Amino acid sequence: MNKTNTHYQSYDFAFIGFGAANCLLLLRLIDTGVLRNKSIAVIEPSSKTKNDRTFCFWSTEKELEELHLTDLVSHSWNKIEIGNIKTTNIHPMRYWHVRGIDLYELTRNKLEKENVIYIHSYLSSVDVVSSNQFELKIEERTITAINVFDSRPPDYKKSEKNESHLYQSFFGWNISTKENCFDAKKMVMMDFNIPQSNFTQFMYILPYSATNSLIEVTRFGKEKITEDEANTLLKKYINKISPNYKINEVEKGIIPMSSAQIKTDYLGENWTNMGARNNKVKCTTGFAFHEMAKEATLISEQFNGTRNKSNKPNKPNRFAFYDRLLLKILSKKPEKGKLIFEILFSKVPTIRVLNFLQERTKLKDDILLFSKLPKFIFIKMAVNDIFYFVKKSSIVFLPLFITLISVLLYKLNLENIVLFTLIAGFMTIGLSHGALDHLTKLKKFTIQSVSIFTVSYISKAVLYGVVWFITPDIALLGFVLYSAFHFGQADFKEWSIKSNVSSFLWGVIVLSQILFFHTTELIDILAQIPGITSQLIEIE
Repeated sequence: MNKTNTHYQSYDFAFIGFGAANCLLLLRLIDTGVLRNKSIAVIEPSSKTKNDRTFCFWSTEKELEELHLTDLVSHSWNKIEIGNIKTTNIHPMRYWHVRGIDLYELTRNKLEKENVIYIHSYLSSVDVVSSNQFELKIEERTITAINVFDSRPPDYKKSEKNESHLYQSFFGWNISTKENCFDAKKMVMMDFNIPQSNFTQFMYILPYSATNSLIEVTRFGKEKITEDEANTLLKKYINKISPNYKINEVEKGIIPMSSAQIKTDYLGENWTNMGARNNKVKCTTGFAFHEMAKEATLISEQFNGTRNKSNKPNKPNRFAFYDRLLLKILSKKPEKGKLIFEILFSKVPTIRVLNFLQERTKLKDDILLFSKLPKFIFIKMAVNDIFYFVKKSSIVFLPLFITLISVLLYKLNLENIVLFTLIAGFMTIGLSHGALDHLTKLKKFTIQSVSIFTVSYISKAVLYGVVWFITPDIALLGFVLYSAFHFGQADFKEWSIKSNVSSFLWGVIVLSQILFFHTTELIDILAQIPGITSQLIEIE
């Protein structure tokens, strides 16, 4: 039962956004019966009544059936052309085409039989009541939901020096011609025979028949292509194909191409980020539909109990490294983009390239592929990336490195060098550590604030002294544990890492190294402390 006006305030399922990710999920949840007799809210400001975009992907027919996408496909091609470089038959795969409007309408039609409300507005804010109850504020109304699927566009963290943030911006015309101008068995993935204008730009052609095709200009770059720029390129390009054409539909869009991390706050087990918000868009290509379909199948299997929720497919980290390199090249040397893609497709079999772009290749295949590309620029970017990682990580590994070197020098009877290192550390970092606490803690430096801080500081020391007097063993153990926590907390704060558990474990590691390599001295010190039991000394 489809409801567009209702007074219900609580829903079993809420879908924020009615794009590809949530529509694919809705179709799977409906077909598997998960949404039967459930209340559903779809929050989407757009009416989604126009064909606003085209979704394409490549796969075998078997995989198409496994992902339950057969009914959505409107066209497909078994041949892919790369400009004037080469044309390849990609059997057993095909390049599949899904119209956005077909996906929206199929989803709406199936939702007609469910208890659903459409809220045509933007989500204002979210309040977490519990891990399985959320308050969603939408303009002047508030609803609650148990399961939420959020497919809003993602926010990115500030890019690190080895990361890049570009845009894939595109404009396309669906045109009809009077003459037979197109080969309906072949699509053109990239035609770089257009002005690059200090970007990476190409034409993308999807012929639906001999007289009908989508022709799209795409730009990879820091600046988005404007409508005027796109129209100029499209007119010039299409006039070479046929001067007699009619524009049926206009398509445009912007896809972020970012190697930076996506900002995601954990709101609870029942809050699921979808699509681009869940990193399903490959940042170097913009392809996402295939991964979103896999995501929808995975979630529906989890609801039906055929798959464990924690059993998620692992994504090899090396592909994120490759993506960083390519985006950095496109950012720093945009004029190299055309060269790289043309060499890639001319020297590497197209099917192997497609498998690589879907992250389905093995490391040996990747090495062979990169060996065909301009080596110097990739090696340079790889060295810069690795150097940045080492430089960034040195703040974590440097204390461990110094400790291990000190132990080695001690074993080689070079105590004087170790002693000099310890004295230097004490006179710099160590000496000021406690003496400047009042300066680092206090936001306002006044006589009153300093007095309050001093009294509090001394009171804690006195309280600890009382505990030590009553039960030295527990006091010592507490001191060691708190020292470990404090060491780790101080380091993690300096490194801008937020994790109390990890900081404590790091502190334990640091403190254990000090104690482990000085067991004789440790026992001697413990033996001189009044009130410490002999059992504790033996344990130590």
